[in-house]
Amino acid sequence: MADTRESTITCSEKDVEEKWTIVLAHIWRQVKWSRIHRNHLDVFEHRLEYAKYEPDVASVIQRLGNALGIQGVNVPLEDLEYLRKCNELAMDVLRRWTKLLALKAMVFSTKHLKKKELGGENK
Repeated sequence: MADTRESTITCSEKDVEEKWTIVLAHIWRQVKWSRIHRNHLDVFEHRLEYAKYEPDVASVIQRLGNALGIQGVNVPLEDLEYLRKCNELAMDVLRRWTKLLALKAMVFSTKHLKKKELGGENK
């Protein structure tokens, strides 16, 4: 019997964009930026441009992590699962809006994830 959870998910471009922003922001926070002496946003965008040609969401995350020197990428599982279930739309959004998603991820990371870290949530 098929998993009923899959049939209840409706993929919307807005939700996919939001999930990409969150996932990419978590990846941004894991990069050791002190080792990179060029413009951080440019580096992130270029690595994401390179990774967007992968066939699926999981491969994009893996390639992006490898390209940024991250051992074991840690992203919110529920957001990753949503993107995987909406893979076709997720890949389309990523390929069309790569630079925008990179910028939104950087902003989200500095505004929201940094606050969480400063608020006492330690890794």
